Amino acid sequence: MTALPNRTTSETACGKANHLRPAWVHTALGLGISLAGTVAVLLLFPGSFNAYLALAVWLVCISLVTFTYYGYDKFRAGHAGRRVPEIALHLLAVGGGSPGAYMGMWMFRHKTIKGNFRIIFWFIVLVQLAACAVAAYGLWQRTGFSAV
Repeated sequence: MTALPNRTTSETACGKANHLRPAWVHTALGLGISLAGTVAVLLLFPGSFNAYLALAVWLVCISLVTFTYYGYDKFRAGHAGRRVPEIALHLLAVGGGSPGAYMGMWMFRHKTIKGNFRIIFWFIVLVQLAACAVAAYGLWQRTGFSAV
């Protein structure tokens, strides 16, 4: 009978650590803070709630959080600390934080040289702009507005 290898309690049978990955922690924390901020702001205006207001508040909150994450990552880079994974920054941009990501890249001069990161970021922005155009066209068609 062969003995099983000695594993710590934090390892699984395949040898990988059984802990949360930093990318998911940062993404979940960023989205959670944005959601909490959105709910808090919407509770300040209980009589005027609508989907457009909720979307606008969400986009402002997620952009502020994403901007803050870029600043935090730049700070950690300068102090040799544990960095925010790039996938977390991209997922926050996908969630609607691309304006905050752009402002963070510009203001902190962060992630502006890394080519692969910028390609993925601008692809996210293009997809979001295309989605906005499709939504605006659908809304325009539904309302029957005619410029002529």
